Amino acid sequence: MWGSGAKDAFIECGLFGPKSVETVINGSHYYRSFNGLMMLAEAMERLRFEAFWSTVDHDQFNEITSLFSEFHQSLCDLNSNTSTRQLNEIVCSETLKLLLESQDKFVKDCSRSEQCKFWNGFLMIITMIKNFVKADREGDFLLHIKSLQDLCPIFMGCGAINYQRYATYYLEQLKNLKFEMPELYGVCIIFEWCFCG
Repeated sequence: MWGSGAKDAFIECGLFGPKSVETVINGSHYYRSFNGLMMLAEAMERLRFEAFWSTVDHDQFNEITSLFSEFHQSLCDLNSNTSTRQLNEIVCSETLKLLLESQDKFVKDCSRSEQCKFWNGFLMIITMIKNFVKADREGDFLLHIKSLQDLCPIFMGCGAINYQRYATYYLEQLKNLKFEMPELYGVCIIFEWCFCG
């Protein structure tokens, strides 16, 4: 993250002061670092989507944009029945599939640029971290295993040998739980699973 401009952006926006931004970038203050990286990822996602949106024909996505507008309005009105129905319409929409495919193609084409490749990698890692936090907060045992499995190569690439070593061991223990303790595995799958350290 050093030299990427994130430090200057945090200070210029007034999110963090010159002294506290160091703890955000180097990760020594967990809560501050997590929030800073989530805000940075959100900003980068928005910039990437704006760049994508400027390259497509908006007319072909009129249906999905109107569905999103209606869904947003029903959420603001706290109308759960309408919002549930509209969410189902959005998920089943062929236009959404076309939009996602177009965005994936844009991301792949964009990755020819070194800077774009860097920020896409950053967003991919942030997504993995979000999934890991979500798994722990919601008690999703299978997502916990998948997220940890996704993060192991990142630990190795960052030179975090102890994280890699213990995460791999922990992951193997979780995978063997199904065969060594099937009752406990069933409880973890059926009921909300949480890690209490």
